[in-house]
Amino acid sequence: KALAQTSLAFRTLHDPSSLVSEHEARAFVRVAAPCLTPDLLAGEITRLAASHPKEVSVETIGASFLGKDIRMLSIGHGPQSILLWSQMHGDEPSATPALLDLADFMARNRSQPGIARILEAFTLRMIPMLNPDGALGYQRRNAQGIDINRDALMLTTPEGRLLKSIRDRFSPILGFNLHDQSRRVTVGDSGILSSISLLAVAGDAAGTITPGRLRAKRVASRIVSTVSPFIPGGIARYDEDWNPRAFGDNITAWGTPVVLIESGAFPAGGGFAELTRLNFVALFSILEGLSRNDLAEVSPDVYDGLLRNRADAFADVAITGASILEPRSGKWFE
Repeated sequence: KALAQTSLAFRTLHDPSSLVSEHEARAFVRVAAPCLTPDLLAGEITRLAASHPKEVSVETIGASFLGKDIRMLSIGHGPQSILLWSQMHGDEPSATPALLDLADFMARNRSQPGIARILEAFTLRMIPMLNPDGALGYQRRNAQGIDINRDALMLTTPEGRLLKSIRDRFSPILGFNLHDQSRRVTVGDSGILSSISLLAVAGDAAGTITPGRLRAKRVASRIVSTVSPFIPGGIARYDEDWNPRAFGDNITAWGTPVVLIESGAFPAGGGFAELTRLNFVALFSILEGLSRNDLAEVSPDVYDGLLRNRADAFADVAITGASILEPRSGKWFE
């Protein structure tokens, strides 16, 4: 039985389909992403730490504006930190369960050589829900009515100050900013809805290609090759315009290159569970490649060749052939 489990773990390192099957069968979090309230998440984090007390540590790193605890999970003991945060927008939950699923998967299979290599190379620091107040109301902004992702300069929000403090405390070599976007965004003019959109975030208005941003592009390219079979044609490149107030842009400028992953349209026949699964598969594949050879064989050209997001191709409601009354004249026109 132990041999069979080791064999399965080995196959999952290189076979995204096996990773999908593993997640379908053994995902740690069974609560649907939109239903994962701050209190339910706290219970899941407690359960995770109890299941793997030697591998997973939990730290309450601060509190939200309304006093909700914000927790960080850590796994691994490597010298290089990687920071992952989700749900800084309270109504963008798809990746939140994936972080706990990822920690559980690696802790369960820690003796497998490929996973042991990840845990020896890196310490993963995960903030599954940066904006618990927003999550509780299923709204984008925090309880102050501020978009945390536009608070990188003023640092008016306690959540924003907390994220910057963690970045400064650990100086991660890579950051993952995990979001949801509109389910109506398309991949360029293809007419295909974008299930995943990616951005290797620039650290200045010129879009300078630093070694760190080049690594971020290779990471994005690896995501494309890993998840494309499950969402054919459904991966786009996010808007690359420099945003001087956004956290991803500034964290990159502060020395931690950021990869933005936006979960969008539901895969055919699927829903939030499939978006969570795509995040789990993508993140593990990245970690495996980084620990093996820093994704040396991956070309940034794959990412550069992605079509851009297009947000105006679909509408929720379309009214055609209607007549409108001009009230002053009493005339109708089409």
